[in-house]
Amino acid sequence: MLAMSTHLTILSKNCTMGTLNVFIMSTGSAFRSAGEATDDEHSQQATYTEQASHFIGSSERRHCRRTASNPRQAMSILASPNDKLLQSSLNCNSKFSSDVPSIALKTVRSTMQLIYENMNMSGDVSGYRCACNPDCTLKMFSGIDLYNDMCRNICAFSTGYEAMDRMLKGGIYSSELTELVGPVGSGKTQFCLTFIANLVKQTGGRVLFIDSTGGFSGIRLAEILLSRTSSSEMQIIHELLSKVVVEFAVSHDDLNRILEGVEQNAEGILTKLKVIVVDHVGTILSPTVFGEGEMGIQKTMKTCSRLRNFAKDFNLAVLVVNSAVELDDGEIRPMLGQWWAAMPDTRLLFRTLDFNFYSVTLIKSCKLSIGEAVSFSCGVEGVKCPESSQ
Repeated sequence: MLAMSTHLTILSKNCTMGTLNVFIMSTGSAFRSAGEATDDEHSQQATYTEQASHFIGSSERRHCRRTASNPRQAMSILASPNDKLLQSSLNCNSKFSSDVPSIALKTVRSTMQLIYENMNMSGDVSGYRCACNPDCTLKMFSGIDLYNDMCRNICAFSTGYEAMDRMLKGGIYSSELTELVGPVGSGKTQFCLTFIANLVKQTGGRVLFIDSTGGFSGIRLAEILLSRTSSSEMQIIHELLSKVVVEFAVSHDDLNRILEGVEQNAEGILTKLKVIVVDHVGTILSPTVFGEGEMGIQKTMKTCSRLRNFAKDFNLAVLVVNSAVELDDGEIRPMLGQWWAAMPDTRLLFRTLDFNFYSVTLIKSCKLSIGEAVSFSCGVEGVKCPESSQ
């Protein structure tokens, strides 16, 4: 019996999970006889079989798992051009199946090249639509398509402080991870509470506040809301406060548990959810980063990538607060080290200038002018224009 390595490639991601257009393609690697196969090949083949069982429909999935105990047999079944499983995958797209010879399974590169060549020759992509779903087709996007999609979906939430909105060209953007970094007592949490109060009042959206330091104060949030609400609107304060969901996390595992709940929409948390605030991300993640070595960094990077994906997948604004230390030369160094530097899309640096007098500087952004700064103070109404400039 012959054994060979295979790859799984999804060519149409718009199909439903049960009918994903899965194609099993040979890498062209050398064949071995059954007696010469190594233990590594057994393990690798079993892994490929499990990957196949993850993507293929329910009946085929059960069939693959039954053969997992015999990797060579499983690979023979999956790789055979005459097998019902492979034929059903190829027949999902009649145009594609006619272009791929059944006796020569293609690699990813050659298969995609074949598709593009045929589409360029015919000028028609309708023939590449899957029979399993009339909306399933290979979609190519131009730059203007992506720009228009961004304009339709991405929004900027006002911070509640006009000067900062001007600096940020509208406010805190959805689909982005924004970091507030600065030493202790530099106004970061006060800014978050002002931002939350303004958001729930102006949009009616919900906020998930993940607190690790006990810095969240419902009384302070109510005070800010009361100062920004007219007497005729006082009855809605309780309703506005109910839109803020607070979770406590003191460890990396706690944060992952909360994010899993959001991902599964536990208790309908995603309904009208606009913003996730993590205060402080350094307090939660630093024990894992510095206590578990390389493995800890990998785990933490995975969690941070998950936060970024939440922002993009659910069109949320993710706001993370991070502590920092000020060195002798005046440089501000955020917690979590160099690996964290690339994570945020936007980074705002908070500093204390004087008693109740702070500054915030834009130090990282892919679309805004770096180095712009505004000053503020804190009052009953939250973040406001400093008294010295009024």
